Amino acid sequence: MSKYLECNTVLGDRKFLVAALAELGYHAEVHPDGAALFGYEGRERPERAHVIIRRKELSPASNDIGFARSPDGRFVALLSEYDQQIGYDRQWLGKVQQIYKEKQTIATARAKGLRVSGPRGGADRQRAADPAAVQCQVGGRYASQNHHSRDRRKRE
Repeated sequence: MSKYLECNTVLGDRKFLVAALAELGYHAEVHPDGAALFGYEGRERPERAHVIIRRKELSPASNDIGFARSPDGRFVALLSEYDQQIGYDRQWLGKVQQIYKEKQTIATARAKGLRVSGPRGGADRQRAADPAAVQCQVGGRYASQNHHSRDRRKRE
């Protein structure tokens, strides 16, 4: 059974999170009171989340991906070790956060009566999705997704 890492995010508004996930092609479930995540074998896990991408949308061996509301109002992403290895990692989470921020910014601008035009290509979005801005932890320690940090920890 894969461990889940808790990754802090800047995501606080559920509607923009769900919209960002939809733009990436996921059909997120919303559970105001939280719901259990399921592992790759279909067994219920102890982790609970308020926004969930079910494993059937990811890969046959995946676990559910969850976003749980933290006490500070932001969502914490729950990503399994396995799913991080197949691409649902800090870089993927950075893309989710970037799309979230775009949607939030556009909504704020429109609420102020400003006109908003669409993005001019995907290059800016790619540069802005910085995986280094995402911190994950397991057992109270922040975990890194890159080999350099892993190597550095081995030497310490």
